[in-house]
Amino acid sequence: MKEIMVVGYVEIDGIRTFSDEVMKIIWEQIQKDGVAKTVFNIESIKNSDDFVNYMKQPTVLPALIIVDEEIAGLGWLANMERNYAFGNYVFFKKWWGRKTLSMGKALIKYWFDFKKDGEPLIDVVIGQTPKNNQKACKFIQKIGLTVLGTIPFMDDGDDMLISYATRKGLNYG
Repeated sequence: MKEIMVVGYVEIDGIRTFSDEVMKIIWEQIQKDGVAKTVFNIESIKNSDDFVNYMKQPTVLPALIIVDEEIAGLGWLANMERNYAFGNYVFFKKWWGRKTLSMGKALIKYWFDFKKDGEPLIDVVIGQTPKNNQKACKFIQKIGLTVLGTIPFMDDGDDMLISYATRKGLNYG
């Protein structure tokens, strides 16, 4: 069985857990896989430097998903408020359909394991998935998110599926 680890992209004593160069390689892979526009519906990310700067923002909590010592994807929480945040992820094309269910569950578990003063930090992860990305819409339900519905025209004129997961509602053992 493949070992899946989720490792935060954080700064410890002034040093990041992964170099800017590693993060730039991740951006290049996202570009190569053709999913940058789908995953990053943000006008301000145009190149690898923009990507690295975005991931370093204090309101963004990125983590790399590693399968058997190989980077297989990236997940991040954004816009964290009180006890909730917006969850995002991208798995590299090489891994699509291979361990992605386990990778997704490991990522959500990682987020819900965040603690502050010994207490859970995140109770709710909110998802926004383009409705026309049917594979992603099915995937989020498989990893335990509850679909609330869609908001029309939210994704460049297309509908956006809104979903959520709660720390208490998920049981990954």
